[in-house]
Amino acid sequence: MAEIGVAGVVHSGLPLPGLAAPLVIAIEIVLPLLFIAGWRLREVGLLLGLYTLATGVIAHQFWVAPDAQFGNQFNHFFKNVAICGGFLLAAWQAQRGAGAPPAP
Repeated sequence: MAEIGVAGVVHSGLPLPGLAAPLVIAIEIVLPLLFIAGWRLREVGLLLGLYTLATGVIAHQFWVAPDAQFGNQFNHFFKNVAICGGFLLAAWQAQRGAGAPPAP
């Protein structure tokens, strides 16, 4: 699995792929688990939102994609933007103290 992660990081052009790949894997496992558990939703939601937006900008650069890949990259970029919006909304809700309504 680490080889696949490193190959993806090398392909994306990030520096220090041997260091970045384990960090990315840890972020993609630990932060969602913390988010699901509801631990510090504001901070974790903000981190996940920023991470999701950054991955969209780094990995789905539709503005420089060849014509054959433009639509695919465009869709994936804006998918990341939408997911980022969901994380930011959750962080905002957590800050307001407006969590899920109580169960009936």
